[in-house]
Amino acid sequence: MKALIITTKGEFGGAQIFAKNLAFGLKKRRHAVIVAAGNGNGDFLERELSREKINFKRFYNLSRSFSPLRNFFFVLEVRKYLSDYQFDVLQLNGSNTLLAALAARLVKNRPKIIFTHHGLSFLDPHSKNHLGKFFLRLAFKSLLPFVDQNVFVSKNNLDYALKNNLVKEGTVVENGIEKINLLTKKKAQKILESKIGISLKNKFIIGSVGRLAYPKNYEFLIKSAGKITATNPEAMFIVIGDGPEKEKYQKMILEKGLEKKFFLAGEMESASRFIGAFDIFTLMSLYEGLPMTLLEALQAGLPVLISENSNGGKIVKEEQIFTLDNGGSFSRKISELMRSRELRVKLGLDNKKISKRFSLNKMADQYLKLFSYET
Repeated sequence: MKALIITTKGEFGGAQIFAKNLAFGLKKRRHAVIVAAGNGNGDFLERELSREKINFKRFYNLSRSFSPLRNFFFVLEVRKYLSDYQFDVLQLNGSNTLLAALAARLVKNRPKIIFTHHGLSFLDPHSKNHLGKFFLRLAFKSLLPFVDQNVFVSKNNLDYALKNNLVKEGTVVENGIEKINLLTKKKAQKILESKIGISLKNKFIIGSVGRLAYPKNYEFLIKSAGKITATNPEAMFIVIGDGPEKEKYQKMILEKGLEKKFFLAGEMESASRFIGAFDIFTLMSLYEGLPMTLLEALQAGLPVLISENSNGGKIVKEEQIFTLDNGGSFSRKISELMRSRELRVKLGLDNKKISKRFSLNKMADQYLKLFSYET
């Protein structure tokens, strides 16, 4: 079996981690796989794939653009590529990649087309880009009929899509991750110290990994940090990741006098290796499908505190969930976790057990069944 996996961007993000993981799983099962992304969107995905000697392709006209001309040329670009190099399966990630489904329908020996919905941001009431939501909904309605199989990463997302008449049917395949090559807490903290330029000795680290972008809602974390550090002076916040909101967040940190308490560590290669440096892992996303970074934190055996919207697969229980954008709920639960080492250890052990549900092998096998190939 020969598969082409396409994601909009090559920079660090959940869809890119998914594409990498699926490619690893397919190659392990001796299937041919090529992964593609848009041109000039970061090199995270290309670097990660090179570790397993998986071929990477750039589509020049693929971007997060609403430009009709660029989208038209992307369709032509994909059509030519599929005609020149025949594939059995085309697996798509991200709204703009849906145009590749149209391109595939124009090829004589077309591949089976699978589209994975990693989240339904354009349906989410918290999304602020109303015009963008309108056009995305229109694009989905127009292009999803060209897809053979709609896959959702959580039942919540599937139910929401059915309720909003986005699809008539779909399949749930939960994300799976490979085993993390986790650094020891001491080593991870030492490397982070070199990144942020301050000692982490005797500090309580509340950490996160993600893109510095509006949906991840790190603005809320910065606003909450002042209150938490005022009553818990040992608390320190570290976010690993980069993105379009970086300058805005840096300015907020300075304005709130948190420059010695809140650090943006930037993008780090194999970021999951460093999460062992954290005492608590947190996500405060406005909308998510099934966050890869959450699965990594669970596998690392960390206690977590996540917004109700980050819990797409209903993975963790109430004591590790706070009400979205409710500073009181977040601060109260963080303080409870900081006070009780016993609770943190218990939750960490529980989370490690839960993480076994999200294995890369299980995910790859489920996708192969959708591709109509046995494992």
